[in-house]
Amino acid sequence: MLGRVDDESVEVSFASGDVSTRAGLERWREVMGHAVLKLDLELLEERPFASRVRARSLAGVSIARASKSGLRMVRSRAHLDGNDNVSLHIAMGGSWNLAHRGASAALGPGTAALVLNDEPATVECPTPTTAVCIQFPRRALDARVRGVADRLLQPAGGEALQLLVDYVDLLESRPAPRSAALAHAASVHILDLVALVVSPRPDGWAAAENGGARAARFRRVERYVQANATLPDLSVSEVADRHRVTPRYVQRLFEVEARTTFTRYLLDLRLAEAHRRLVEPASAHRSIAAVAYDVGFTDLSHFNRAFKRRFGARPSEVRAEATRARALAVPERRSEPGGPRVEPPLPSFLRRR
Repeated sequence: MLGRVDDESVEVSFASGDVSTRAGLERWREVMGHAVLKLDLELLEERPFASRVRARSLAGVSIARASKSGLRMVRSRAHLDGNDNVSLHIAMGGSWNLAHRGASAALGPGTAALVLNDEPATVECPTPTTAVCIQFPRRALDARVRGVADRLLQPAGGEALQLLVDYVDLLESRPAPRSAALAHAASVHILDLVALVVSPRPDGWAAAENGGARAARFRRVERYVQANATLPDLSVSEVADRHRVTPRYVQRLFEVEARTTFTRYLLDLRLAEAHRRLVEPASAHRSIAAVAYDVGFTDLSHFNRAFKRRFGARPSEVRAEATRARALAVPERRSEPGGPRVEPPLPSFLRRR
C-alpha cells in the first residue's frame, strides 16, 4: 500500500498477505523494488515476510526508515542508472546483512556502513530487522572526507552515530521544513554528522563540529534538561558530566543554538511549569511554596521575584485570577428540576461596592 505522508514523504508497507498470489508478488516488486528502491526483491524461503518503508526527501538528502523480514534486496548492474549517490545503512534492530564489492558485513544494532549506489550490492534480512538508510550525493561526502572508497562497508558506530540517529528522529517527528533554507540547513547538518560517523576526524571536522554535530548535541542536551528541569540539583555541571562535555561547552550550546544562557533557559522552564500548576485545578490544594519547590526552586523569595518579572503578576494573583475565571465558567444551576434558576455568585471584584 502506497500513501502520501506529506509533500516530501512517502510510506510504503507490505505484509505476507499482500504477496500470497503471483499478482500480489509482482505488484510488490514493481512498487517497492522498481519504483521505490530500484532493485530486485526476493523472498527468503520458510521465513516470515514483512516490508515497510517510510521515506523523506530533504534538499538532496533522502532518509528511509525500513522494517523488514524474510527478504533479500539485490541491486545488480542492470539496475545501475548513473546514480552516484552514497548510502549510509544504519542498523537499529535485528541483523542487516550487507554485501558489496566482494565483501560482507553483518550490521547489528548501533552500527552503520557506507555503500556506493553506482555499484552492485545486496541486503539480506532473514529475521525482523529495522534500519535507517540515508542517501546523498557522493560529492557532498567527498568534500568532507578523504578516501571514501576505502571506508566502504567498514562498520562504524559510537557517539557520532547516536547523534546522527537522534537528529534523524527529531526531523521525522516534525513536518518537513517549508522553507528551502531550513531544508538545506537540515541536510547540511545530516551530512556533517555522516562525515563524523565514517571518519572520526574528517577534513571538514571543524565545520561538522560547528554545524550538524553541535545542533544534534544541543537537541540531546535540550531534551535532557526539559525532562529533568524540576530536579532542584540540576546544574550545568551535572548536564555536562552526563553528556561527557565541559560546562563551558554546554553554555556555548545554549548561547549559539537557543540564543540564551543555560541558566535563563532552565529558569524559563521552571517558571512555565509553575504557572501551569498554579492555574490548574488539580494543584489547587498545593501551597504556592510547595508548587515552587515541586518545580525545582529552592528559594521562595527568588521564585516570587522571578515569577513576577516573567508574568507581570505575583503567583498568588495568577492563582486567584484562574480561580475566578473557573467560577465564571461554571454553567448555571437549578435548585431542582423545573425550579427557578440559581445563578453562581459573582466574583468579589465584579460586585458593586
